[in-house]
Amino acid sequence: MLDITPRQLEAFVWIVRLGTFRAAAERLGLSQPAISLRIRQLETAAGTALFHRRGSAVGLTADGTLLLHYAERELALLDELGQRLRAGDPWQGTLRLGSSDLFAMTCLPRVLERLERSHPEVNVRLTASSSVALARMLDRGELDLAFMSNAEPSEHVRVEELGDTALTIVSNGHRGLPGRIGPEDLSGQRILINPPPSAIHGITARWFGEADVPLPNFSTCNSLPVTSGLVAAGGGIGFLPHWLVRADLDAGILTAHRPRTPLRDLRLSLAHSRTTPQVIVDFLRSAGCRALRDQ
Repeated sequence: MLDITPRQLEAFVWIVRLGTFRAAAERLGLSQPAISLRIRQLETAAGTALFHRRGSAVGLTADGTLLLHYAERELALLDELGQRLRAGDPWQGTLRLGSSDLFAMTCLPRVLERLERSHPEVNVRLTASSSVALARMLDRGELDLAFMSNAEPSEHVRVEELGDTALTIVSNGHRGLPGRIGPEDLSGQRILINPPPSAIHGITARWFGEADVPLPNFSTCNSLPVTSGLVAAGGGIGFLPHWLVRADLDAGILTAHRPRTPLRDLRLSLAHSRTTPQVIVDFLRSAGCRALRDQ
């Protein structure tokens, strides 16, 4: 185990943020020699140089860049632990919650309503983004929990499964497509889809691949609502979660096309840091499952 202390990591992170040893020393209320000593000790413990020094300015080495990722996460976890211990209650303080676009537009309002009603003392800091971005934030320790699609566990993250939702192939009804289609029917059509490595992109690419049909040139969009709007305007064919387009299908704005071979479902999950208190995980998992059942 590396003999590295939080004070060394703190000095290292502030040097990176402020650009010089002197600025970091002023920020931490220390002398510049004290900051330099911490960095020498940190480099000795790590067994590598962490900075390129050019006069008073510094830049990170490749190993320094790697350490920064872990140092920021470690300090964030220690700060969170301190807040929780001082509070003596897992529901005190700030809860950093993430949500994918799909969950935010369908289930999240019910989850937040239940959370605010049961635990009004908690301060929810919400981040809505793609599942890919949320997974990165969880792994870096920037979120406590996130509702997302097709989450995978890792060294720092656990996953609680909530349920599935079907993908629907949709158009605006004016592209000459039959009601029941296969990959070969979409030859020459513009396919509007989330970019890789999103779950929707992977499911759609597999659907074409299993039919031994060449993968089309996908047009990518990070926003599911924008994709839905483009499809409704005649911009192409969409592979979208059924919950998201249900109202537009009922209103005749979009037309659904049944796949001749089934598309795999999106798997919805609650992913969370391994340090998140179990009582919070259990509450949000229950709230998420209830919101899914109400869809």
